[in-house]
This record gives sequence, C-alpha cells and structure tokens, in this order.
Amino acid sequence: MITQNQICSFEIEKYSTEYTFGGTREGFYIHLKDTAGNESTGEVAPLSGRSLETLDQAYSNLLQLRENFLNNKLTPFALHPSVMFGMQMALYSLQNQKHKANPPVTKLYIAPPKLFAAKGPVKLKLGHLREPEAIAFFNTFKRKEKNIRIDLERLWPLEQTISFCKQIDISSILYIEDPVMTYSELETFYEETGVEYVLDQFLAFAPPEKIKLLKGLHSILIKPSLIGGLHECKKIQELYYPIPISISSLFETAIGIQHIKLISSILCGDQPVGCDTLKFLKRL
Repeated sequence: MITQNQICSFEIEKYSTEYTFGGTREGFYIHLKDTAGNESTGEVAPLSGRSLETLDQAYSNLLQLRENFLNNKLTPFALHPSVMFGMQMALYSLQNQKHKANPPVTKLYIAPPKLFAAKGPVKLKLGHLREPEAIAFFNTFKRKEKNIRIDLERLWPLEQTISFCKQIDISSILYIEDPVMTYSELETFYEETGVEYVLDQFLAFAPPEKIKLLKGLHSILIKPSLIGGLHECKKIQELYYPIPISISSLFETAIGIQHIKLISSILCGDQPVGCDTLKFLKRL
C-alpha cells in the first residue's frame, strides 16, 4: 500500500492542445514516483463552463497539495474536484500498476459521418443543430437495435424536442440526454413522446430524493472530473440508487480517458462508457 511517506517525487506539468473544431484545451499532469521506483500520472483539467474551479485555481490547489505531500504535512484542506480526480488517478495507478480496463465505448458523433459503425452504441450530439438538420443527421443511422443515445444539452425548448421525436423513428432511441431547457418540463417531455431521458446538467436542479421520483428517467450521467474521482462517483452512485448511472468523459487527454474507463468498469461493469472524445483533440 502506497503511503504519503513513500512518494519521493511529485511533478506538475502543464499541457495545452487544440480541439479539432477550434479552441484550446489546457490542463496539468501530476507525475508521481515512489521510493520503489514506480511511476504514475494523473490529469487535472477543469473545463471552462462546466467545472466550478478555473485552471488557475486548480494550479494553486495543486501547488499546496504537492507541498503537503513532499513535506509530510497531514493537515487536511479542500481539493477542487478536478484536482481530486487527478490525484486519485495518480495514486490509484501507483498502487495498481497492472490494473487496466477496456469497457465498450459509445461512439460519439457531432456531425453526420461519411462512414459510421453499423453496430454498437452511438451517441449523437444534436443540440447545436436546427431541427431539419438534426432529423437528417439522425436518419443517417438506420438500425434495429435500441442503442442510439441523443444529447440535446438543454439547448432545445420542449416544443422543438417533441416535434423532433414525432418526425423520426424513436424505436432505436435508448434515451435523450437533457432533452429540454427547463427541469420542470422533463416529465411532460416523457409523457408526450414516451422517450426516456438522462440527466447530466440537470442534476444540480433538484435533490436526489426528488430526482429519483421523476417519470421517464432512464439514468444519470456522471463526469468524474467534475465530481472528484472514483470515491466521489461511488458516493453519487449510492446516493441515487436504484437509478442507474453511466460514466462520461469531458474532453480529457488519453491519461484521463484511461482512468475514466477504469472508473466505469469498477462502478458499471461492462456497460458502455462515453469517452469517445480523444478524436476531437489534436495529438500532444
């Protein structure tokens, strides 16, 4: 078991890469080394617009964390979720050098593909499109299996989502993520369409005991780097039980993605994990 005293090196490396669709993704790697020579890496990458902390706040938190570890300071202090995620990742990897996970991955599309997977789970981000474009995009995927996930990201009003569902074959839709703009309209959406939904951004709108009573709720979506890591995800899973959870990435690099796969395999078994986002980042 790795203890605080056995970590002899704690390095912080900043990285910066570009999205293929424009913009920059920045974060930090935590590089740990123990007295036995084992090495591991964690990723700290708060995302602007979703994370509570900024990149600068995460860095300040990391500096304090490094000082505590290297100087054996045991006084507890609060860690930002992205820092907790990265540190847990690095410590877990240090203690479990051979533990890898390879759960099935839901293929993600933000634009109609020229070629697409004939089988397997897919997720279509449609919220940024007008309704006719979204219908055409959806109709690209003709399948008998009920394994299409749609993400509307709270960008469509109720009337538009209902209209969309009435113009497509909904039999292959497993769920729609954040299907409307307003939390109070979720059950109305389900009653009008019969399509189940998943909550991501809406999780902050009501306490778990109320969310668990929602009609039509398929599951909740957890993004570990927003929550804090494996331990925090496990707490959320217990808090929302018996509602199922699924795990998703937030445009982390390959280091973070591997740990997200690990968290998903531990908490969700062989359920598909939503981490097909590396293709939208240019290689470091």
